[in-house]
Amino acid sequence: EAPQHIDADGVLHRFSSNGKPGDTAGWYVLHLDGIPAGAFGCWRTGFQQDWRADIGRETTDHEDRQWRERLAAIRRQRGEQEEADNEQAAKRAVAMWDAAQPATADHLYLSRKGIRPHGVKVSSDGWLLVPMLDAAGKLWNLERIAPVKPADGGPDKKGLMHGRRKACWFALGELEGASAVCIAEGFATGASIHEATGLPVAVALNAGNLEPVAKTLRGKHSSLPIIVCGDDDHLTKGNPGKAKATEAALAVGGVAVFPIFSGDRPDGATDFNDLHQAEGPGAVERIVSAAVPAPHPDGDSASEGVQSSPVGFPAADRRPCYTVIDDWMELSGRKVRPGVYHCQATDDAPVEDWICSPLHIDATTHDGQSSNFGRLLRFRNSLGKWREWAMPMEMLAGDGTALRAELLAMGVEIAPARKARDLIAMYLQGRTPGKRIHCALQVGWSGESFVLPDQVFGPPASSVIFQSGERGHEEYTQAGTLKGWIDGVSSKARGNPLLMLFLSAAFAGPLLKRCNAESGGVHGRGDSSTGKTTALEAAASVWGGANYRRSWHATSNGMEGAAALFNDGLLALDEISECDPREVGKIVYALGNGRGKQRAGRTGAARGVVRWRVMVLSTGERTIEATMAEGGYRAKAGQGVRMLDLPFARKYGAWDDLHGARSAAAFSDSIKRAAGAHHGIAGRAFLERLTRETDDLGAKHELIKS
Repeated sequence: EAPQHIDADGVLHRFSSNGKPGDTAGWYVLHLDGIPAGAFGCWRTGFQQDWRADIGRETTDHEDRQWRERLAAIRRQRGEQEEADNEQAAKRAVAMWDAAQPATADHLYLSRKGIRPHGVKVSSDGWLLVPMLDAAGKLWNLERIAPVKPADGGPDKKGLMHGRRKACWFALGELEGASAVCIAEGFATGASIHEATGLPVAVALNAGNLEPVAKTLRGKHSSLPIIVCGDDDHLTKGNPGKAKATEAALAVGGVAVFPIFSGDRPDGATDFNDLHQAEGPGAVERIVSAAVPAPHPDGDSASEGVQSSPVGFPAADRRPCYTVIDDWMELSGRKVRPGVYHCQATDDAPVEDWICSPLHIDATTHDGQSSNFGRLLRFRNSLGKWREWAMPMEMLAGDGTALRAELLAMGVEIAPARKARDLIAMYLQGRTPGKRIHCALQVGWSGESFVLPDQVFGPPASSVIFQSGERGHEEYTQAGTLKGWIDGVSSKARGNPLLMLFLSAAFAGPLLKRCNAESGGVHGRGDSSTGKTTALEAAASVWGGANYRRSWHATSNGMEGAAALFNDGLLALDEISECDPREVGKIVYALGNGRGKQRAGRTGAARGVVRWRVMVLSTGERTIEATMAEGGYRAKAGQGVRMLDLPFARKYGAWDDLHGARSAAAFSDSIKRAAGAHHGIAGRAFLERLTRETDDLGAKHELIKS
């Protein structure tokens, strides 16, 4: 919230950014002399924004220089004020900590959360005090936790006013000799994880601090595996707990894990302490311990010949080598750009050649037959976001143009000089990281894990990754919340059996293998504007957005690629009339058989056959038999078994119950809007549960059929 009055005096001002009395997290500076300009932000959230008035013309070099100098002055003033405030808060924290008493297990908060004290203290007014220390052990802040929720509805957790949080944490357990370190948001969450696993835990005390803590720990312990145990804010738009935890893990080459409830999730349950209370410490231990990488017998040589440097360039005796600098830093009075540098020691002076933006080689990848080798790359794109890509080694063949094209398209910035182009290829293939990860070349089941292009589900998920030479795979997008999808899409299936069928079929793909079943599907036929495409869009929203749904407008060869793209999932095909009638029969047979044509390679030898297992949902105004007949072909019994024709002719087109909508069209539109706003969430929630299901689903399937 903005302040009601703004002073344009060029001085840093504080204000309440959340509207609560006593809050001073907001700040601003405003100049109205010359070209009006200023800046504002909030220390609590980390938000900040610069502003300069539009004067209706291009600014001169002199004006630009003045603006940059003024902006630098604003930042210095803000930084100095923040440092002074932090120091004052640190003094208060030390005094409060020294005056407090050790907490006992019968403290109301601890007993309610089912955890031990772990060295925290209690103030004279009964509030729990959790210290926040930096890497050097200095106490900067205290997280104060109320024994019970305040009756006035105020916050039950709060730090000291102006207390520093960034890169500060509370430690549970010792890092010495640990197989991994966990990072969690809250104290109760961290305590549950530590008690269940015995692993050391760094409690960051808010989601925004996960990445700074992770980076600090990575700088001090370069080879220690990091597991970010995030909250699952499934009812909050954008799921900030998951988003921040995932970003933090990617920034340091770690693994992000989240609570998964085997039964119905209790209301408001979002973190590992909620899981601990609902299902016991064993449920926490199974998820977190599965993310601890097994030590490789040959050790991990991932850092050989390259270093990730938080302090600067290596000494002359360590050159030549490659150095990765993740953030801007100042060395000897000059600013050093983040990126990969080739460092050499010459007779005249040390030389550092910038090759590309930050790019780490985290692991060697290969498939189950010890083939299809690759490298797991972790890099920061042009938007400052970290991401991973399993690069096939074959992309380094030739002059590497294809590889550079993919990296550039994904946001890696590469120096244009030919020398840099050669160096990046040498960097990527100059060593073999000791850490090894199994790669899957298709989406779908890979052992006990289920692989999507951007996420792997199941207990062994940290040891599996999707590998592809292409940057596409934009079908499995996410938006909105699970609750929004339930309210806007799946709840509309009540009283509408056709929609119920299509939504159920959307979840059936991952079950086919577990039930020893073959591919198959349903073709919904009906007149135009009956709602059949809406039902298909609703089904597709289980897994993704607008790019997920496919068209029948394809050859049988092209449909093989589409089926492989959605292996072990849903293949949603709209408008059979767009397909050549002569191809329809071939496509139906191929989809049901689960394998493509045998083809020859360049040398004449047989190429590998493309395989898949999918649930197909199709729509059109004609039956499959009628479409084939148009092309002069007669439908066979096998085709009818693989794809069942189903008429979309209910009370209101495809619908029986309009749920209060004024018309069938309005009802369809509401589902389409909801599917556009909330998609790709339900399928992932389903996979989280399914990959941890231990029952024999094949036996259950036979029991249901009988």
